[in-house]
Amino acid sequence: MNVSLRTPAAYATLSTEPQPYIPLPALPPNHALTQSRQQQDIDHKAKREAALPHVDRQRHRVLSRSAEYKTSGWLTALPLRDNNTDLDAAEFRDALNMRYGRHPPGLAARCDHCNQPLTVDHALCCKRYGLVIRRHDELRDTFAELIGMA
Repeated sequence: MNVSLRTPAAYATLSTEPQPYIPLPALPPNHALTQSRQQQDIDHKAKREAALPHVDRQRHRVLSRSAEYKTSGWLTALPLRDNNTDLDAAEFRDALNMRYGRHPPGLAARCDHCNQPLTVDHALCCKRYGLVIRRHDELRDTFAELIGMA
């Protein structure tokens, strides 16, 4: 029996009483993506474990720690100039080299400021001109800017 909605009989079949709330059945969570990522993690770990015996001790340590602590977040960060996460090509290349325990290309033999042999560790920690001072100055400038906004 087809009833047109424009007839009085159609309106009579509609109830003006509030209908009880019937929750929709819960949808099962989408496990396909999670399972796929877990499988990729297992596959990557197997490949990494197969390759690790063939690298020297220092690189073995760097690669193991990078994988264990999932320190790749900076590779997927949105490069914005406003929050200082943009890297030029040389900075990105140097960061990758340091991440994998290699010396960045073009590193001088001696520190210009204290004449010590220049290694990545020394460049980061040099008391006369290393990143210790730059990090301090950057924090100082950031705090000054935040205080100025208050």
